[in-house]
Amino acid sequence: MNKIDFQNDTIEELKKQIKKLWKTSEYRIPIVFKAPTGSGKTFMMASVIDELVDDPEITEDKAYIWITFNDELAMQSMNKFRTYFEKTIKHELFTADDINSELRLSKNSILFINWQKLAQNKSSQRKLKLRKPTDKIDLKEDSIYFDDFIDNTIKSKIDIILIIDESHKNATTELSLEIIDYVNPKISINISATPKYIPTIEQIQDNSAGYVSVKHLDVINSGLIREQIILQSKDEINAAEEKDLDLKMLELGLKRREALKQQYIELGKKINPLMLIQLPNDDSKLKDSGIETKEQIVINFLKSKGVNIKSEVAIWFDSKSINMKEISYLNSEVNFMLFKQAAGTGWDCPRAQVLVMFREIQGSIFYIQTLGRILRSTEPQKYLDYKDYPELRKAYLYTNYQRDEIKMPDGINQLPKIKCTKVKDVFNKDVKDFKISSDYLSRVDYGDFVDASVFQVNFIKSLNNQVNMNKCKTVKSNSELLSSYGIELNVNITDDVITDLSIVDYDKILEEIKNNNSKLTLELSNNDIEKLFNFSCMYILKEQTTEETKVGNIARTWGPLKSALRLWLKSMLPNHESIDLYKIFINDISRGANGKFKYLISTALKEFYPIKIDLLSKKNKKESKEKSPLFTFLNTWCFDENFAEISQKKYLLDNFYLKKEYKGRDNELDFTEFIDNLDVVEWWYKNGDSGLENFSLIYFNTKDKKDKLFYPDWIIKFCNGKIGIFDTKLGSTLSTEGRARGLQEKIKLLGSNFIGGIVLKQNGVFYYCDDIDYNDISPQENNWKIFR
Repeated sequence: MNKIDFQNDTIEELKKQIKKLWKTSEYRIPIVFKAPTGSGKTFMMASVIDELVDDPEITEDKAYIWITFNDELAMQSMNKFRTYFEKTIKHELFTADDINSELRLSKNSILFINWQKLAQNKSSQRKLKLRKPTDKIDLKEDSIYFDDFIDNTIKSKIDIILIIDESHKNATTELSLEIIDYVNPKISINISATPKYIPTIEQIQDNSAGYVSVKHLDVINSGLIREQIILQSKDEINAAEEKDLDLKMLELGLKRREALKQQYIELGKKINPLMLIQLPNDDSKLKDSGIETKEQIVINFLKSKGVNIKSEVAIWFDSKSINMKEISYLNSEVNFMLFKQAAGTGWDCPRAQVLVMFREIQGSIFYIQTLGRILRSTEPQKYLDYKDYPELRKAYLYTNYQRDEIKMPDGINQLPKIKCTKVKDVFNKDVKDFKISSDYLSRVDYGDFVDASVFQVNFIKSLNNQVNMNKCKTVKSNSELLSSYGIELNVNITDDVITDLSIVDYDKILEEIKNNNSKLTLELSNNDIEKLFNFSCMYILKEQTTEETKVGNIARTWGPLKSALRLWLKSMLPNHESIDLYKIFINDISRGANGKFKYLISTALKEFYPIKIDLLSKKNKKESKEKSPLFTFLNTWCFDENFAEISQKKYLLDNFYLKKEYKGRDNELDFTEFIDNLDVVEWWYKNGDSGLENFSLIYFNTKDKKDKLFYPDWIIKFCNGKIGIFDTKLGSTLSTEGRARGLQEKIKLLGSNFIGGIVLKQNGVFYYCDDIDYNDISPQENNWKIFR
């Protein structure tokens, strides 16, 4: 592969700085390598590694670790390295699969690996454990872990150069920094188009850091990337023949592809431009609701234009790949490729020049990394051929996204942020056979309508009653009735689409889009209207906060609500098309508190509540007997970044993690310190607050008048062998709404070896109450005993 001038200069500068910093006695010296997307960062870095093999200025043995965000990118980097130096390769190339057999890095070898296989806590229960477990029990016989691999390399007096690809995403988490510290590289090269850290002049001058930068204009002038990405213009949209917005985008993309193809023919090029079509992920969420998916809309549109679906259309989904084998060939007969977010990274097809992107209705965020797929020039080595064809030097984007929906994804947030722990070795024998009966309530307790048909009948009856209450003698039709009630009937649902923008610098795309104020107001497509109707039903259920109206399992309740609402609308306005009924509802919901449907639905849900409770009670009596689980201690507990480690001595697990923020945290911290220093306590455990894996008991909630699950805070093993189950309360929350009675009833069922109750801290002293007749109205009058 031939080097371009700016690449030659960059490679020489990188080598110069590596050799200069190599001579120092320091380790973990960072070099920031800033290079625009499409400049050939991988090629330049690979060339540096290749040319350093025989460099006389570095006599010490060295090896490399090339680390990326995911496995696909790691393999892509390795394969590119092989391709670049196919006939003259001087390096052994390793992957994670080679760690166990190779034992260590050899001289000039390269390990290609990804953060996701390393940035896991050492106690993680992954099938492929690359990090060495802290507990010897978890060690596999005859296994070499990543830690051993690094240790053996260092013992062999081989220094490591660490190459971190996309460092702005992947090198700043706690676990990532831990890995870098363990590797202890002589030099760390941080590659990024948008680095978060750039060293100061002083750091560069005193050899504590390095910095190499590639200019964006040099990359464009070399022909490696296209000059601009052009968004649809208002004129294009207004001139489109199709009325539906989805079809407008497809029509514009199709016309652009055909125009580009004609220009390639005029130029004498056998190049068939590829049109990419990104489908929204939320199609899958509604596939069972009878809505036509964007995939079906696209396929039907292409068929109507005479496209041969079998030969001209490629599909790349997680579960499906069609016509992808030869898609990268410049003269491939595949004209269109449908994908979701899979083509965002790790995929190159230089003839891809037109992109149609459909926004998601729910969580509509446009991830700009996808634009990188149309950024690269079709023939970078022949860029002078295109000097008289400016349109062929650009890429084209057609989308129904809004300006404020554009976002650069952050790889840091995608890294697994978990902290795992297990039972302390000293307590393993004690809890090995620990089992106590836990309780179960049917999931319908969390919001199901229990019986969809019963709900539907009552919902329609409720809405009819509410609307007809305001009916007066002058109202002659349902249309007049709804209008008099305050529901607007003649409405359109529109959206503002970004237009007339030329993106010059891909790596500054956020700034360019945010600074562009050009937009066009268009009606939403029928498909998006129907989706929005569905998601509006979900949204209304999410908004419910009172006990009588709220639901917890929206995935199972929005369908019955949608069906009931659609039936009622159709009964009121039988001559309206379904899409027009959806518009009426969506428009009303968009009015917020001024709309009518939110109140109508909330009232209907409230009226259905006693019916639901009756249905639920009957179902629970049957299911609670059949499905009650046994509580045991897990092999491993994992926590996310919302938890912080708290020091302890007698906690059952190796590490005690507690949520960083919640009401009552200080009170619980005081209690943990108290029991951790109590002589009569052998060990203690903090119970979770949901899920079958945590201990729970059924109690009758005196406020809501129904059975609920209660998860007591603490399980304590006393030195006398007794097991305590306690729940800590603040003075302001001493009313337990029946939990105290439920706890005592459960303790009685568990047997004489169990004790427990409600815990209160007062005047610096902890007390507990174990009365079954706990006074929830006047809690201070209960019989409080000192916790000893």
